[in-house]
Amino acid sequence: MKRIVMIAFVLLSGCATTEPVSELDSPVYTTKILSHINYKNEANIAKNVLAECNLGTPLSVSVQKYARNFNIKVDRVDNIDKADPDNHIKIEIVSVMSRQRVTTALAHRHAKNVTIKATVFENGKPVHKMERYRSSKGGVFGGFKRSCSVLDRTVNTLGNDVAKLLNKFLKRRNKNI
Repeated sequence: MKRIVMIAFVLLSGCATTEPVSELDSPVYTTKILSHINYKNEANIAKNVLAECNLGTPLSVSVQKYARNFNIKVDRVDNIDKADPDNHIKIEIVSVMSRQRVTTALAHRHAKNVTIKATVFENGKPVHKMERYRSSKGGVFGGFKRSCSVLDRTVNTLGNDVAKLLNKFLKRRNKNI
């Protein structure tokens, strides 16, 4: 029994880290995003999500985190001026659907999805647009997870998608130069 507890402790101890991310030495591209991504139209967001979840900040953090894998520096800022000549990405959460069905006294079946739109701006002009949709049923032990936890994982994956699409755009653009 001690051995199982020890193995579980070792495996789980590294799962949640709050260490700051180090600076990139020489990024291939630098851009900005809002530190909190807004909903495009709150009428398209499930009411329970508006009341209980904060999806904008985790989405912003995940874009920054995954962009580092492609040597892209993403600065999270509180405000982006539309006339700003610097490069930036405008991301909006277009819709969020959050449904669940109670299957037992303890477990739920989740049906969650999030749609985002992103526009890459260079020198104040839109140069690339993308739209992504992700859904989740909660994954392993999903029935025991809260709705916001499932949605957080979904926006984390969307942040990875935005970073990958940005990288693809940059490669395509650089080929054409």
